[in-house]
Amino acid sequence: MAGKRSADALDHYFRKTNSTFKLVWCRWLRLVAVEEKIVKTIQGLKAAAKDVEEDAHLGGFSEAFLYQQ
Repeated sequence: MAGKRSADALDHYFRKTNSTFKLVWCRWLRLVAVEEKIVKTIQGLKAAAKDVEEDAHLGGFSEAFLYQQ
């Protein structure tokens, strides 16, 4: 979150100074921050899927557990 705020602040500053190169640089930094967040989300989803798959193979799902959800 701090990365996005600093990117927003830089974006505002460079718009004020009307520097195209700096504006493009800030937009690129913001895209990198978004990409990192997407990668972390995908990694979390993969880990959760792996846990579910392991539980299914171990017979960890019972009807009682499913009804509790």
